[in-house]
Amino acid sequence: MADNVVANAGSGGATFATDEDTANSRHVPLVKLMHGGDGSFTLVSTSSGLPVQQQGSWPVTFSGAPTVSLADGTKVDLTGTPVVALANGTKVDFTGVPTVALQVGTAVDFTGEPTAVVVGNIAHDEADAGAPLKVGAIAETTEQSGVADGDRVNLMADRFGKLVVSPNSVQERWTGGVLDTSATATAVAISAPGAGLHLNITDVLVTNSDASLGSVVEFLDGTAGSVIIHGFASSDGGGFAKSFRTPRRLSANKSLLFHMGTSAAHCYVTVSGFISPT
Repeated sequence: MADNVVANAGSGGATFATDEDTANSRHVPLVKLMHGGDGSFTLVSTSSGLPVQQQGSWPVTFSGAPTVSLADGTKVDLTGTPVVALANGTKVDFTGVPTVALQVGTAVDFTGEPTAVVVGNIAHDEADAGAPLKVGAIAETTEQSGVADGDRVNLMADRFGKLVVSPNSVQERWTGGVLDTSATATAVAISAPGAGLHLNITDVLVTNSDASLGSVVEFLDGTAGSVIIHGFASSDGGGFAKSFRTPRRLSANKSLLFHMGTSAAHCYVTVSGFISPT
């Protein structure tokens, strides 16, 4: 018995496609799936699939631990609390608000617009714990270009990782002054820095050019202020130079004044330091 069936075998007619079941001497109709509303017929194809609707729950049974393998080889473990285990050990926990908890304390919130905010895992003045987060610098053999005030800037180091630092303060806050005096009246060595700011003296050089007379010299914390540096400049090129391991800090918005005890002496004064806030 051959495939297919003719509707009216006696006089001919439409032929229905079938598949012959030779073992049981019968035909099985061949049909095409269609979908659509009343009076509308759309053949099911790769571009127009058959609409389906889930009824009830569909159980899914896994053999072993159920996981989803991502393209980069990352495994999503679906046993217990759903997490994504990244290659570096980071866990993505999907219970509650989905977040990515990184080792340094980063939180990536996937509700709304995803953002990533990196913070340290240990707060200031708390007991240290965990592995350190390393900070890198740029190795330079020349000065890097300056940036605007308030901009983020790269740390600079030599080729062996030693940080390049400015002593005590940024260069823009360095200050100093020079004097050439033979009077006992006080003279301004460095002017007051402004409201809420302090002078900090780091280096002092005093020499006396008088051939025969030496003099006591003093540096004062502003007009009528206390003596913060006291020394003696002997005659004929005598004097002193001093660098302070702990800078001598003046009161807020006070000038550094110089006073010489002997009027006939002739002193040359050089002072250096920096400005700091209160």
